[in-house]
Amino acid sequence: PSNICGVGSPVCTNVQVNPIPTADLSSDASICDGESVNLNFSLTGNGPFDVVWSVANQNFNLNGISNGHIENVSPTQTTTYKLVSITDNSAPTCGLNLGDSVVVTVHPNYSASPAVSICDGDSYFVGGAAQTTSGVYTDSL
Repeated sequence: PSNICGVGSPVCTNVQVNPIPTADLSSDASICDGESVNLNFSLTGNGPFDVVWSVANQNFNLNGISNGHIENVSPTQTTTYKLVSITDNSAPTCGLNLGDSVVVTVHPNYSASPAVSICDGDSYFVGGAAQTTSGVYTDSL
């Protein structure tokens, strides 16, 4: 038999197409100051994976992680965590630049005494305003 060029035998080869890896972070979260939250990584492709992510415009590497990886974070102020890139364990290695991000909003802790006394002419901030008269005031977060 001849190939389309008219000479020799046809050459057969197997071609494997590796999927492009993907990565997503869990959804935005809200915490109180001093608390922590888990960021969950949803990864597809041929693991283990190497992921670059950024916090406050500083990149960090997570090498050899698996789908479902969790990072526990304890920001002291509202912070954006952004996925930068992912590469997998394919041969050849497949990769993708990413843009998914998660915002962790940090709320301050509030505390108030059950009863407060002030002098005439002074004020106490509660309920979103400065209070100058006696009474029961409530505030919500």
